[in-house]
Amino acid sequence: MKRILAAALVLSPLSSFATVYDAHTDFSLATNPNGVWSYGYANTLGGSFTSFDQTSTGSYDRWFTGIDSLGVYDTVSGVTFSTLVVPAAQLWMHPGPNAQYAVLRFTAPTTATYNLSAGFFGVDNVGPTTTDVHVSHNNVLVFSGVVNSFSSSPTTGYVAPLSLSAGDTVDVAVGTNGNGYVFDSTAVNLSLESVPEPTSLLALGGLALLVRRRKG
Repeated sequence: MKRILAAALVLSPLSSFATVYDAHTDFSLATNPNGVWSYGYANTLGGSFTSFDQTSTGSYDRWFTGIDSLGVYDTVSGVTFSTLVVPAAQLWMHPGPNAQYAVLRFTAPTTATYNLSAGFFGVDNVGPTTTDVHVSHNNVLVFSGVVNSFSSSPTTGYVAPLSLSAGDTVDVAVGTNGNGYVFDSTAVNLSLESVPEPTSLLALGGLALLVRRRKG
């Protein structure tokens, strides 16, 4: 029995040391960048990233700049206001009037494989929401989709492992889908979980334990 336990220790990954980065849970108005997260926009898809430099609070918090509606928004309790119906514990984004893309950026803190999960849905019940949504790694697109409805849960998304080096960026961008920016609030669920490699020292320790048990 002791040998089986030791072998399991050798073979099992250190899942308890995985780190989850969640765009809603980690959202903050304290600084931009905020740890691994940055909030901003680009004039074209994959274009130069410009950080938002203004904040506001109320029934929702947001990072924005002096461009109408363009921003990254977040709420804890949910929002029902004007054309918006946003669930609790939700982050959402809105593109700008001149086809600017709202951009949420993750910068990898360490080199690792990250399990990425991104989901998108429209939260403007008038219109309804019609946006184009994208995920890119170092400005190379890995996913593009369209949101074309009002919903309370993701209608399109992307789930995949990504091998990231420290300093690599993963961007989520939300655009107007070419038909104007009105009624384009788009909910974004985004998380990245780092996947640790099995630790060689732990494996060696487990093997040593097996040897000791055999001698004993």
